[in-house]
Amino acid sequence: MVVGVVGVLISAFVHAQMSTSNMIAYERSALALVSRGVQVLSSMEDVVRSSEQTLKAGTDILVVTSPYYIDNDAEVETIEYSRSGGNLYRRVAHGSAAYGDAELLLEGVTTFETNALEINDTFAATDYGSLLPVAVAGVMDVTTEDQVEYTVVELGALDVDAVSFYSAVDESILVPVTAGADQSITVAPALDAEGLSIQVDFTPIDGGAEYRPLVYGGEDSDIRGIAVVFADDSDVLLRLTNGGVQVAELAADSSWDPGSTYRLVLKFFEGNASAHMTNLTDATRPELVGTTSRSGIESARVQLQSITANKSARWDNLAIGYPVIDIHLGISLDSGGVENLYGGAKRRQP
Repeated sequence: MVVGVVGVLISAFVHAQMSTSNMIAYERSALALVSRGVQVLSSMEDVVRSSEQTLKAGTDILVVTSPYYIDNDAEVETIEYSRSGGNLYRRVAHGSAAYGDAELLLEGVTTFETNALEINDTFAATDYGSLLPVAVAGVMDVTTEDQVEYTVVELGALDVDAVSFYSAVDESILVPVTAGADQSITVAPALDAEGLSIQVDFTPIDGGAEYRPLVYGGEDSDIRGIAVVFADDSDVLLRLTNGGVQVAELAADSSWDPGSTYRLVLKFFEGNASAHMTNLTDATRPELVGTTSRSGIESARVQLQSITANKSARWDNLAIGYPVIDIHLGISLDSGGVENLYGGAKRRQP
């Protein structure tokens, strides 16, 4: 009897040891896979930080350009990450050369998703010179499945005035003196506020007028939205309105002058909005206009507005986008589960 009991105990002990060994082996294997995934994700984030342009982002793809990937010379490398057959690969093209061989980075990749969006428009005559005004067909959504960088023209018929008010002479959007009051130009579809950055070079041509060179919200920012305001008393303001009620108004220390060009930046972060102004004509340093809560405004379009009748202003070098590229990696584990890794990095500015 004793021998039998001892045999059962020994068998149970051996079985427990084998189970423990198998569990440890599975855990080590999972840890190795996740550790490799973290290394790959960290390497991708480093490449994004050094990149100057995002060419593609979306499902199973990320393509960026950087002159700093291999060395610090002027030659730009194009770095492509793609998922194929459950594996993650990287290819690099030097300058204008074709891509080199694909390098296997990670096996068992169930998900590879990246997200980025940029709207960059210098209003070059080559893009706008041959366009004819068309009926507004509604504001289209944008997707980053195939393309990251857009111009206002590529976004479709956002606003007929974006074409009819285009000035090919100085390659800008110019609201003419003959225009009526409250001229508004839509330059973006509805975009999520968090992390959004909007920049434009603005020149008020006439004094004694009110302009809203950047508006995020309804077509009339007095109804709903947040706007950088060039007031008719030459003050520069950050104005927040909600439901027709002015919630906040902050004033910059400097005033504006007709004929001078100002670079305006409006950014949204952690439920707040901030605006900066730089006088490009006088080459001043960036100045904070103000920072305020965005009062629950989560998704809206971007507009340019000239408020006073028979006054004109000029807009140029529009840049709208999210500086952070989001990355999602899903890794298949031997146990049958999936480990999801999330990361991202802010792309450097050229």
